[in-house]
This record gives sequence, C-alpha cells and structure tokens, in this order.
Amino acid sequence: MHLRAVKLRGFKSFPDPVEVRLEPGVGVIVGPNGSGKSNVADAIRWAAGSLSPSELRAEKPDDVLFAGAKDRGPADFCEVELLFDNEDGTGPVDYSELSITRRLHRGGEGQYLVNKTAVRRLDLVELLADLGLGQGMHSIIGQGKVEAILASKPEERRALIEEAAGLGRFKARRHRAELKLARVATQVERARDLEEEVKKRLRPLALQATAAERAEKLRGEIAELRARIAELDLETLDERLAEAGESRRQGCSRRYAPNSRTRSPTPGIRVSRSRSSSGRRSTRPMPRVLRRWSARRGRSGPGRRWRGCSPRRRSSATRRR
Repeated sequence: MHLRAVKLRGFKSFPDPVEVRLEPGVGVIVGPNGSGKSNVADAIRWAAGSLSPSELRAEKPDDVLFAGAKDRGPADFCEVELLFDNEDGTGPVDYSELSITRRLHRGGEGQYLVNKTAVRRLDLVELLADLGLGQGMHSIIGQGKVEAILASKPEERRALIEEAAGLGRFKARRHRAELKLARVATQVERARDLEEEVKKRLRPLALQATAAERAEKLRGEIAELRARIAELDLETLDERLAEAGESRRQGCSRRYAPNSRTRSPTPGIRVSRSRSSSGRRSTRPMPRVLRRWSARRGRSGPGRRWRGCSPRRRSSATRRR
C-alpha cells in the first residue's frame, strides 16, 4: 500500500486544483525557489490531521488558505485529498483505494472525510497511524530534521525509533486511556463529596419528613374532632329548640285555660273582691258611685280630698272609715 496521488485546491500557493501523482519507488519534485515544493509536504502533513500552525510554517490556522493575488481573490475554502493504492490488500481497510480528505472553510469550519464519508479527527488519526503516517512517526522529515536527528541524545533517538516502529499509536492510546481514567477519578471524587453532603442533610430531612407526616395525621384528627364537636353542638341546639317549643306550648295552654275565679260575670264592669265570713273571696259587681269615687281618688291622691275641711270633720270622717 502506497501513496498514489495528492490533490490540492485552495491550499497556500495552489488556488486551482492540482494533482501530484506519485508512482511506486522514489518520487522527486523539482522546481525553483518559491514554486511551492515545500507546500506539497505541508499539504500531506495538514491532511494527516496536524493542528499546529508551526508545523505548517504558518502563524494561524487560516493561513493555509490561499490569500489572493493581484488578479485573483482569496479562496473561500481549501481542500487536500490523499489517495492510497491498496490493490494488494495489505492496508488496514478492505478497499482497493482509500481516500482521505481534509477541508477547511474561511469561517473556521473544518471537516474530515474518509472515502467521502465524514468522520472524527480521532478516527482519522488512528487510521493514518496504522498506515504509517501518524503524528510523531517521522514519516515526513522537513528541512533541518536530519541534522536534529543526528545531534539528538540517546533518549531522543530511542523515542524516534519507537515512533518509527509504530509504537507511538499505542502510547497515544495509553495516554488517552490515562486521561479518561483521570476524568473518571475526578468524577468519582466529586460523586463522593456529593454523597457526603447528602448524608449530612439526610437526617434533618428524615426528621422533617417524619414531622410532616405527623402533622398531616394530626390535621386529619383535628378535622374529625371539629366535625364531631359541630355535630354535638347541632344536637344540643336541636334539643334546646325542642324544649323551648314545648315550654311555649305549655305556657299558651295555661294562659288560655278557663278560670272561674278571675273571670268577670259582666263585661265592662270592675269586680270587687272581698272576703266572706268563711274567709273566701267573694266576687260581685262594684257600684257606680264607688267606681267614680275610686277613680277620682286615684287622680287626686290620698291627701287632696280633705283640703278645706275643718279638723273636726276630718277626724270624724277618718273614724267613720
């Protein structure tokens, strides 16, 4: 399995679509200074998932877009596609041809495609690591890299050899697993803190719940007792009303009952009550003269009728009475 072609469009100094074919063996790109030879290597590195502008000899991610020229406007997006030949089936995929594409718009929206299907950057990086183009595997060596390798320390050379042998992808996976474990440990610690906090609040909440249940039970009992008291009050009022009605009926019957002692034989005539020799009170009509005298005495008072009379006459009248 080998890299067969590189297609560029809108990337750095390639505003128009360009396809660079690479045959098996050694391929060489020849051109004067400033013709964009190094941009081809940058395109391969950028399509492989590089996120560092310094690796691409740029200051910011948007610098990989064609900035424009005197007679051409800037590009709205750039795209780099890597075509791999897998006719012998030695690759990690079952396709005879593998296409890996990276696209970037000027607004900052990026996209990764594998055989025209959108994928995550992580999946793309792992796939390229299986192909030998992973980051840190030194599959692409830029200017001055050979001198840096020759002048490196033994530890650095060992890391370089391990990366070239394909151990870098396993290290990357171990690093991601460690990061996940660290995140899980942080979440577990946070969950324990929350558990401790909830345990501290659990007892007061249980007491409040018990008090609420007891209050609800007492509220129901109070309502039942109030209903029973109202029922007893109604029964008492009914009994009092019945007693009052019975007393009223008895009073009316006594009031209108016939009585011969108090009944006047002649209507319109006052009755004179006196006692007989046997001690019983007799009832007989009062004479008209006595009635007039009694009425006149009531108007004049007890001492008025003796005014103008001599003392002898007054005393005789008194004796006669």
